[in-house]
Amino acid sequence: PPLEVQRISSRPLENAQDIGVRPFSPATQLVWLYLLYSNESKVQSDIARALQFTEAQVSVAVTLLEQLAFVHRTKDGIDKLD
Repeated sequence: PPLEVQRISSRPLENAQDIGVRPFSPATQLVWLYLLYSNESKVQSDIARALQFTEAQVSVAVTLLEQLAFVHRTKDGIDKLD
């Protein structure tokens, strides 16, 4: 099912290294920027299509962004990233 992502923070966590976060890949950076400037929830497949990425690339990026509390993933019949 699709995931919807919503940006919830524009500030990096101060303890990112404490939770073992690796540097953002270029794909993760683009997903974050796309969400940051779109200002609305997005379905993961729409993010992949807009950025010409695979859904797997978007999933990896979103997982990292979710660990950092930059995005929130929700399911409303379909998975949504908030």
